[in-house]
Amino acid sequence: GPRLPRGGEDGVRPSLAMARLAVLLLASAHALTVEEMQTIADAASAKCECAVQMAYKPSAAQTLAVSAGSDPVSRRPVRTTDTLLFGSATKPYTAALAMQLAAAGHIDLDAPAAPLIDAALAALGSNATFEALFPAAARHAVSVHQLLAMRSGIADFDVPDFDAALLADGLRPHALDEFLAAAAAQRPPCAPGRCVAYSSTNYILAGLAMLGATGGDAPSALDQSDAVPPRLRHRDAFVDAGPLNRSALTIGGLTRGKSSSVTMWDQDATLLG
Repeated sequence: GPRLPRGGEDGVRPSLAMARLAVLLLASAHALTVEEMQTIADAASAKCECAVQMAYKPSAAQTLAVSAGSDPVSRRPVRTTDTLLFGSATKPYTAALAMQLAAAGHIDLDAPAAPLIDAALAALGSNATFEALFPAAARHAVSVHQLLAMRSGIADFDVPDFDAALLADGLRPHALDEFLAAAAAQRPPCAPGRCVAYSSTNYILAGLAMLGATGGDAPSALDQSDAVPPRLRHRDAFVDAGPLNRSALTIGGLTRGKSSSVTMWDQDATLLG
């Protein structure tokens, strides 16, 4: 799920990171030097033409960080202290949880996803339906499998106009309906099943399908920590349920995804893809 900053420093616009951001988490058999990290960051930034921040913890007491690239508007070089927007870190866990639920017989990956999605939307108090939002996908009986594989033909909500409005609205939490409505307003990339097109909307809908299959009545009822092996849940990577200011995809050494210099968006991102 995404993290929103309260604002950039010295002219860095938060939308910089929304548009282009690479976050690399490194684990190495030997202790990387800052110089080695900077070389990697510079190469990554040049290849993707994006801003890059990298952090590496050689020990619990030490954190090394570097940055590369510039704000495309102000041209100021991005610093390690800048707060950047990022997202999509939970997609692998959402997919893994779907596989677990399928293995346990709670969800049929190849059955139409619409009934489960509609049940979840109703439980969340929404009047929206899958068919009303995405009629072409409903006609083609798009499945959870197709959602997870980015083959639904459903557009991404994450477009510049929507992102700009989201950022301008400060840190106000938004209902899932707003994200789905934004996606429904976009032109579909293709007919369902005819292409692979990256869209975070797919993972919102897959999450809703799983919520519907398990009978949850709140996004946080879908606990993605179930997808993490127990021995890893409190080590290098951990996904918990609930709003980002109380849980997140965390990095070893940080406390539940928070640090004193970071403002977390009070948005329940459990189902935000």
